[in-house]
Amino acid sequence: MTKGATKESNRRNNQLFRLFILDRLLADRNHYYTRKDLLEQCNREMMRLGKIDSPFDRKTIENDLIYMGCSQEPSPDFPFRIEFETGKIPGEKGKRYIRYKEDGFSIFRAGQSLADRLTEAERNSIYAILDRIQAIDGGILSRRANALFGRSTDSRGLPSATPVSYSADEIALWTNESFVQILDYIEHKKPVSFSYRPFYEEDDGDLPSRLIVSPYQFRDFNGHRFLVGRDHKKYETSRTNVGTRGIRTFDIDLINPNSISPVPDESFIAFKGDIDKYFTPVIGVSVYEQEGTIQAVDFAVSPERARRIRRHRIHPSQIELESHEYADIPEGWSVFRLKKCLLTQELYATFLSFGDEFLALDPRTRRTMARKVRGLSKLYEH
Repeated sequence: MTKGATKESNRRNNQLFRLFILDRLLADRNHYYTRKDLLEQCNREMMRLGKIDSPFDRKTIENDLIYMGCSQEPSPDFPFRIEFETGKIPGEKGKRYIRYKEDGFSIFRAGQSLADRLTEAERNSIYAILDRIQAIDGGILSRRANALFGRSTDSRGLPSATPVSYSADEIALWTNESFVQILDYIEHKKPVSFSYRPFYEEDDGDLPSRLIVSPYQFRDFNGHRFLVGRDHKKYETSRTNVGTRGIRTFDIDLINPNSISPVPDESFIAFKGDIDKYFTPVIGVSVYEQEGTIQAVDFAVSPERARRIRRHRIHPSQIELESHEYADIPEGWSVFRLKKCLLTQELYATFLSFGDEFLALDPRTRRTMARKVRGLSKLYEH
């Protein structure tokens, strides 16, 4: 690629990232954004992602808005017409907001996707990945991908009207080189080899572990994407249940894409059963072999916290207990139970995030939480 072609490709790529960010901000009905706010938000996210070294100027964002049709005349270059609204920000003298006129509108769910503004090669590459995800997974991950790129449909095959939130971080997930490469191995049910150093292992100068894995699917958690697969070495040496033996999750950001290679002499070890059910008791991406047995978890929370988790459940098996045997509960607090749950580090991190608005009730969870809280207390004694 020539220097001029590379520069143009980078310009188009940066504009696409900015449009993802602008779309999310212009669709937000909970905040008022001025043109200056849009510029600052775009610069903040683009620099955090390492897409730019120095901030864009105001003219760049103004040109993006003009390209989207926010001017006296509709844009002749944008694939469809967008209606904007502006107005005074309540309590902010002299400040005016700008946003989409239609509540719930997104350029990625309009009659023609933004992907149509890509080159044919770029569009075909993205759609090929989406089609492979659909064929392999067919679940949440594929629906999310299609929604992001304007291909979401309802049960009748019509464009979905469900609002979708976007972030520049999410775009990066779909362009991750390790993710794209490993899709091929999942699709063809072939074992794959790669170098991997878990985050909890220190970089002591040695080369990271070289693993052979039968890959099954990808799962997203807290803005990160994880590969679920069976580690062949652990499968051979572990003494746990055969069905779950050697199952691990791998952060794709810690997989060296240059190390990914086929393993022609190894056979693919299939997962027998429904792998989604395997993760049902889990908050996060921890697996049974590492974390123990499934159990019920009881806890009490403050009135304010209770209102929140009634709307945003911690776990699919969560229920609220109208009657219970516990006596040492602060007045006004509510008691909940996670009926079938795995005590993972992600679960404890969730509980600890509630601070003094949370009380563990069942003996095992209470002992562990007490130990963790004592450890925290020692850190802040000096």
